[in-house]
Amino acid sequence: MPIFGLFEVLQEIHEQQKDKLRLPFMQSPFVFAGIDKIAKTISSIPLKFLRNEAFRVSSFRSEFKEIYYNTQEPPHVKSEKVQKALEGLIKRAPRECLKYEIKAQNGVEEVINHPLIDVFDRPNPIMTRCQLWYHTVAWLLNDGQMFWVFNRNRAKEIVEIWPKPRWGFEPVLEAKRLKKWKFHANNSDNDRNLDSQFHGEEFDLDEIVRFYKMHPQQALDGMSPLVPAKSFVSQMFFASIFNESFFQNGAEPGWLLLADESIPLEKKEEILASMMRRHGGGPRNASKPAILDEGLKPHEVPSHKDMQFIKQMEWSRDVILSVLGVPKAIIGGLEQDVNRATFEAAKKAFFEITIIPELVYFSDLMYSEIFRPVDPTLFAVFDLAQVEGLRANLQELANAARDLSSAGFSRNELNCRLDMGFEDAEWGNEAFGNGALVPYSQLLNAKPSSVVAEEQAERLEQQQQQEPATGSPNPPEPPEGDNPDGDQRMFIRQFQSFAIRRNLKALNWRQYAEKTLDPNEARLKRDLLRFQKELADEQFEKLRKNDKAFNRRDIEAILFELGEATQRLEPTARAAAQRSAESGFESLRSDLGGVFVFGLTNPAVFAAVETSVQRVQGILKQTRDALRSQLAEGIRRKETLDQVTARFTAVFSFERTRAQTIARTETAQVVSATRHAAFETEGVERKLWLTAGDERVRSNHRVFGQLGAQLLDFNFMNSVGQSGILLHPSDPNGPAAEVINCRCVAVAAE
Repeated sequence: MPIFGLFEVLQEIHEQQKDKLRLPFMQSPFVFAGIDKIAKTISSIPLKFLRNEAFRVSSFRSEFKEIYYNTQEPPHVKSEKVQKALEGLIKRAPRECLKYEIKAQNGVEEVINHPLIDVFDRPNPIMTRCQLWYHTVAWLLNDGQMFWVFNRNRAKEIVEIWPKPRWGFEPVLEAKRLKKWKFHANNSDNDRNLDSQFHGEEFDLDEIVRFYKMHPQQALDGMSPLVPAKSFVSQMFFASIFNESFFQNGAEPGWLLLADESIPLEKKEEILASMMRRHGGGPRNASKPAILDEGLKPHEVPSHKDMQFIKQMEWSRDVILSVLGVPKAIIGGLEQDVNRATFEAAKKAFFEITIIPELVYFSDLMYSEIFRPVDPTLFAVFDLAQVEGLRANLQELANAARDLSSAGFSRNELNCRLDMGFEDAEWGNEAFGNGALVPYSQLLNAKPSSVVAEEQAERLEQQQQQEPATGSPNPPEPPEGDNPDGDQRMFIRQFQSFAIRRNLKALNWRQYAEKTLDPNEARLKRDLLRFQKELADEQFEKLRKNDKAFNRRDIEAILFELGEATQRLEPTARAAAQRSAESGFESLRSDLGGVFVFGLTNPAVFAAVETSVQRVQGILKQTRDALRSQLAEGIRRKETLDQVTARFTAVFSFERTRAQTIARTETAQVVSATRHAAFETEGVERKLWLTAGDERVRSNHRVFGQLGAQLLDFNFMNSVGQSGILLHPSDPNGPAAEVINCRCVAVAAE
């Protein structure tokens, strides 16, 4: 519809509803803003389907929801609590468990293949999952009641879900008990055409789901949250009508024309008509000059500024948002002093007070009306783990980890409690203290620092004597003095300096590659190829199921679901990045002789891991975009199934060839970022670029390798007169031409 045609329709609707408050959702901006925000938020949260025999027991379902929808605890803690709840259920209700044959040891498994999952993904021919939930929430909040109507196949399986508003439904009672719901299509042509399949039909209670807000006086009706705020909605509406009338009446306040003598009626009408012709007709005629005769004198009435009802409208707005449960900071543009902290607090309160109770209600209702009659072991929840806004950001986790680490918590405890997603380390069960990564268990019986330094020097000297003479410098002498802590720090510096000089005497890129790069690169490549094969098999299966003539409406249904595939790839990408970070950490032993301050809880390590995970996951979008492009081209050319399959095969073949590049680049980036962060933390002042020394080394990298030792913050791109930042090999911030497939390494130097 042309934009001007749209405005004409809106104007017609406005004229029909003028001076009457009929549809708050359409006539009140803050009613719309509040309901829209809640509906969009809920519709954006994906559903997760779970199975366990214990879901048959209402007490377990209640306990499970309380655990699952707790936003204060990470997923692994919730899993442990759910497992304990299962075991506790068997202990306290053996008869009930025997009746349903509950097996707690199986835990709660996620269901990814079920007919109802397909129904919720595509509830009917004109709606997506998000649209289904948006309509549901918007109608429920605006009207207080709405319905889902099912279409079933011959096997009585649900194949379509149609959301419907409250109007059109009336209860059918028998002996004062609800038996059915009868539907009447709306009077408008559009609604009648769309609802003709249901017009006049009576639905049994198992063919319909009723969503409603409790009405204190009508058991078979719902009450909108806006009902208690009706007066405030009306006040805001009529205030806006008043202000609109002001602009329609000339966009200026009214004037009084005063005369010294009485003027005949005909003359009055002539003067008024003349003034209206010149100054009436809306804002375009505002501020035109006027010439008065007949002894007339103008007198201005109070200005419009005194009639704007600003405070009243603000109060009405606050009441509307309050009854809907939407903080002003969430709507945006209403708070002048909103900062990051207040917004995050408002967002958290919005979820805990408004969104999550609605999600619990929907989960209960779906189980009672949909899942239990079909499969009582199946339960659906909204997957809050996929809500980005509920996750702590990386810097918050890093700060919390640092503070808790200094309080005596071990690396593995922090990883578990803060849900960082790292694999547990063998050494991670030990708590470290005093900033030098010394286990607390050792500090209980610690020796004086001078004695420890002397023992370390003796061990290093013995090792030096056992090795062939290489001209290496002698190890540092153990410190002496009355300042043990200062002596310890000085000795660490001397010890690291000795290790750096010793390492520079025997630089060996091949040894570094074989121990650090190659194993992680090979494993990530293998994992990526396996994942791509599984994804390709699933994609080809979906393609074969749509063996009818393709059309553009089928494209999204045929392609793999991006969010689900991204979620499946995340553990693989995260595990690979964590292994690379740990390998980079271990490689520092040869460079620095050990690590004294730096640890894997360093924020730079977290950032490197998270960035790598996001890059690997981003590959899936590129794959899906390529498949979409090929499918669209195949549809345009009216190709057969075999021809489209060949196009898909070419896309996945290309992705397999990229696995090597992705694995090498991601491994090197995490390893190199970890090493560079360690150099900064440990106080290393200089670095040296080391290449593989073969014919595949880039020309720029040969130049970098010939520069010798440079300051740690030196930008290598400056040495070749090119733009960009490259602080170390495989720098994620560096130009792609210098980073992709890079095998170089930076080593500590003096």
